[in-house]
Amino acid sequence: MYKNNIEGIDMSHRDPQHKQTYTPRSSSFEEHIYKTMLSFGIEQFAYYVENRRNASAQPVIFSNYPKKWLSVYREKRLHSRDPVIRYAYNSVIPFSWSDAINHEITHQERLFLDQSSTLFHHNGYTFTLNDAKGNIALLSVSNPSGKKRFNQIVEKHKSTLQMSLIELHHDYLINFSKRPRTMIKNSELTDREKDILSWSCKGKTYAEISIIIGITERTVKFHMLNIVKKLKVTNTKEAIFRANKLNLV
Repeated sequence: MYKNNIEGIDMSHRDPQHKQTYTPRSSSFEEHIYKTMLSFGIEQFAYYVENRRNASAQPVIFSNYPKKWLSVYREKRLHSRDPVIRYAYNSVIPFSWSDAINHEITHQERLFLDQSSTLFHHNGYTFTLNDAKGNIALLSVSNPSGKKRFNQIVEKHKSTLQMSLIELHHDYLINFSKRPRTMIKNSELTDREKDILSWSCKGKTYAEISIIIGITERTVKFHMLNIVKKLKVTNTKEAIFRANKLNLV
């Protein structure tokens, strides 16, 4: 994750129109997004992808939000209580978070806002994109330091930010979502790894999988590390997402 600290950086020499091409070799995808947002003078971002055709799948999130918050957000599946996400389902144009918050929200969404208010001022914008594969991709930008010109920055670059989302999602699909099975031909999953991955996709914990399969929890973790390496992802969540996409289990 990257810290939200761009104080003192002169942004005048950066050109928001200049697209920085992402390749897995040159930098991490998250760093690529960070640098893109930095070119606009935006401190905080979240790129979110959810497949609307698979309600059980965990959304993919690249963000420089606080690590602890992201961990809780993923673990508790808080996207299901996030009014910004629900509002985005029905929006095809960029919107301010105030639009979502002032819209009709549920009791659970109100609790979510109360919980997150200590971390966020709820001052942000979200850009939306729906693709042909049933994915909804969102680019959310926020203003944690309370910059007075934040709204002006977003309004000024709104069309360019929307195009940035399109380009980022294109890069994501090419480098993460659309890799064919042949790309892991030389590192096929073993039967044991497939078994563990299958149970993981069903929401089982390492401890539960160890009991089901009859091996130690440490061995389950060892196999999962190999799975993550073979699928060229960074964690178990992404491995599950990739496995579902490639129909590996």
